[in-house]
Amino acid sequence: MDPKKLKIIDSYFFSRPVENYVCEPIEHRLVDCYEIEVITESRGGMYIDDQYYSIKKGDLIFRYPGQTTQGVLPYSCYALRFYIEDRLFEEIAKKRIPPISEGRVTKQLAPIIEDIFNERINQNDISNYFFDYQLNKLVYILLAFFHPEAKAFQKEFNVHNVYVSECLAYIQTNWREVRIDDLVTRMGVSKPYLMKVFKKETGKTILSYIDETKVSHIKKMLIFTNDSITEIAYSAGFKTPSYFTNYLLKHTGMSPKQLRKKYTSINQ
Repeated sequence: MDPKKLKIIDSYFFSRPVENYVCEPIEHRLVDCYEIEVITESRGGMYIDDQYYSIKKGDLIFRYPGQTTQGVLPYSCYALRFYIEDRLFEEIAKKRIPPISEGRVTKQLAPIIEDIFNERINQNDISNYFFDYQLNKLVYILLAFFHPEAKAFQKEFNVHNVYVSECLAYIQTNWREVRIDDLVTRMGVSKPYLMKVFKKETGKTILSYIDETKVSHIKKMLIFTNDSITEIAYSAGFKTPSYFTNYLLKHTGMSPKQLRKKYTSINQ
């Protein structure tokens, strides 16, 4: 992300304690940049494009340029106003990010917004670098939660089924030789059930997850060791170097030598 196309407009703490204020609307205004608020306490609400939302502690409010908004006291919040010039984020902001979120989204974004606020009131020579880092992280997290192609990524780290959790852990540890039948035997459930629930929880088939995990580990071996291609092939559980090469060509479009050359300066 070009730092010139991503910048903070303002960061502040808005405080109208619930014990001191009666329920009343404040200024109705046009939103002129992206705005995020993390509610710290509330007995109030929020109008966004004339739709009223009750808000509570822990809610995350999101608004994009061109919307209208009006708060209804009392509530307090950390607020961040920022500018970004990015077509993908603009599309996701308008079509995918809801006006009100809670739970995991707030837990991920609240510390970033508070850290930006704290840095703003104690700025130093490197604060702008900190802001660039935090804003890029914030934008990435929003895309990771709400971009449709990122749903599988989110599901993988929010697994509820105990069999799927066990499968993920086992695959990561035994990626060299693991097979679907091994997982079925280990879990003690039927193969159709395990394949169905795995796809439902992660958005991926078991085989595709095994392949992704294997390729990821192989890339690290190519990048972080100077072992020969043949040594890595056998270490990764392949019977022949040619099968190893064909496997990587199928799943990455590159040979082991090409992958190593792309990501490192190590030569075989």
